Amino acid sequence: MTRNLATRNLFIAMSRLTFVLLFFSCQGMAQRDSEIAPASGTPIAFLHVTVIDVMGGQVRRNYTIVVKGGLIEEMGAAERITLPKEARIVDGTDKFVIPGLWDMHVHVGSNAPLLPLYVANGVTGVRSMADSREGVNKFRHQIAEGQIAGPRIIATAGEIIDGPHEVWPGSVSAASESEGKSAVDTVVSHGSEFAKVYDMLPRSAYFGIAEQAKRKNFIFVGHIPMSVSAAEASDAGQKSVEHLIGIPLACSLKEAYLRQEVFEAERKAESAWPALRAYRRADSMAFYTYSPQTADALFSPRSYGRRTPPEEQSASTLP
Repeated sequence: MTRNLATRNLFIAMSRLTFVLLFFSCQGMAQRDSEIAPASGTPIAFLHVTVIDVMGGQVRRNYTIVVKGGLIEEMGAAERITLPKEARIVDGTDKFVIPGLWDMHVHVGSNAPLLPLYVANGVTGVRSMADSREGVNKFRHQIAEGQIAGPRIIATAGEIIDGPHEVWPGSVSAASESEGKSAVDTVVSHGSEFAKVYDMLPRSAYFGIAEQAKRKNFIFVGHIPMSVSAAEASDAGQKSVEHLIGIPLACSLKEAYLRQEVFEAERKAESAWPALRAYRRADSMAFYTYSPQTADALFSPRSYGRRTPPEEQSASTLP
C-alpha cells in the first residue's frame, strides 16, 4: 500500500511537470531529436528507464513512461504498465528520467541558437529577467510551433525599473514615490509580466513600486536596491532576490556600519558605478562578520514586519 501510494504521488508530481529524458549528449541532441519525436497524438513509450524520484529521494529502476500530447499518461514499474498498441517504443536502458529543471534568471536576448542548449541540459522552463518582449514572444511562438527547440519562457520583465542614475540604458527611471508608482503602470502597459527593480532606486521610489504592485496584484522581483535592506524588501512583498545581492550584508553583525559607505556613495553618485562598487564591496566584507543569529532573525517568519531599517539601528551595532 505504501509503495503504491508513493508511486501514485510521484506520477502526479511528474504529470504536472515537463520531464527530461537524458538520452543524448548535447552533441547528439540535434541529430537524434527527430528520431524520437512522435506524430501528433501518437503515444510514445519509454521503456526500461531509471526514474529519479525527487519527491521520495529514491532511484526507481526499470520503469515505463507513456507520453501522449506532451503529457505523461502513465508511469510505473515495467511489469505494471500495459503499452498502447499504437505507441512508438523508445528503449531507455541505462538512461535516466528527471523532472524538468527551471532556470529562474535568464536573458534570452536574441540568442536563438542557445535555446536548444537549455533543453539539452535538462532545463525545460526559464524566467526572462529583462529582454525584448517582442523577441520573447517570437521565441515562444517558434518553440510552440516546433520551429526551434527551447524551454518554456514562463514570464518576462521587459524593462528594468531603476533610479535616475540607471545602471543600464533603456531602464524606466523613478526618483520618487509617485514616479515609482508610474513606473509600474508603464511596464504593465508595455506588456511586462512582472516588474524588475534594480540597485539605484531611491527608497521612496522603491516603496512606491511596492505599493502600486500590491494594488495591481502585480509581482515585482529583482535586485535589492542599496537604499533598502533585505528585510524591508521581503516585508514590502518583493518575491525574489536576484544573485543574493544584499543578503550577505543583511546577515552581518555590522550591517549598519558597512552600509554607511554605501549610503555615502549613493548620496554622492553622479553615475551608478561608483555606488555599485561600494555596495558590492560591503556585501563582500559582510562575510567576515556573518552571524548565524542575525541570519536566523532575517529568515524567521516571526520577524515579518518587525525588523528595523539598517539606518535606524542602534549605534551599539557599530564596531
